[in-house]
Amino acid sequence: MKKLQLPLAILITCSFHLSAQSRLRENNAIVWLNSFGTFHLTPKWSLHAEGQWRRADGVKNAQQELFRTGINYKCNDQLTARIGAAFIETHPYSFTPINSMGRPFSEYRTYEMLLLHQPVQKFRLTHRFMLEQRWIGKYSSESILHEDLFTYLNRGRYMLRLQSPEKKMKEKTMGLYGVLQGEIFVGFGKNVGENVFDQNRFALLLGLKLNKQLSLEGGFFSQMLQLPREVQGKNLIQYNRGASINLYYTGIFY
Repeated sequence: MKKLQLPLAILITCSFHLSAQSRLRENNAIVWLNSFGTFHLTPKWSLHAEGQWRRADGVKNAQQELFRTGINYKCNDQLTARIGAAFIETHPYSFTPINSMGRPFSEYRTYEMLLLHQPVQKFRLTHRFMLEQRWIGKYSSESILHEDLFTYLNRGRYMLRLQSPEKKMKEKTMGLYGVLQGEIFVGFGKNVGENVFDQNRFALLLGLKLNKQLSLEGGFFSQMLQLPREVQGKNLIQYNRGASINLYYTGIFY
């Protein structure tokens, strides 16, 4: 268990919610519905595709939609590299929307990622390192209907995922497992502004492996998000808490 002490400490740190007098705070109830697909073309190469539908005020209002794709290369049994692109649409939600005009805005993104799998006793530990190049849509005035400006931002991400061994069910193809997961986001570069600390996420999930191709996970999910602008001369932190449901598909086509 000593090998798990540092990963668990990092997960707790990622989930720690900062507080200070210089920050404002808002709370939102969220539900994230996510699907992830991996399509193996050869033993080394595969395609990645995912869609995420993020809701606020329970499921009443749209928070965000994300569509991401990529190309994977399996370096060895522990390490996989990926490059790809994503499109994100963010909607006005919460008492103070992210966009100061209270409008939806688009984001175009490219990214590079490394996935490192590490067995620790009977547990499965996954490290995910990601660099993102982001183009964020903005409005030059309230009179226009669509974004006409795009700001370039850089962001680094680190995710740590700890998965318990599967407990086999009567149907031997099925198994239950638990997941403890944390991720931190850090902005950098000349346009970073208020978002050196961008956000962190924490999840405590129960997973069900249905068969060799499909797995379903669900449980508690928390997002701590700092707005990229000041409100009343202060930073504003959103504490978004609720549920996450994830569907994973793996297909082999060779």
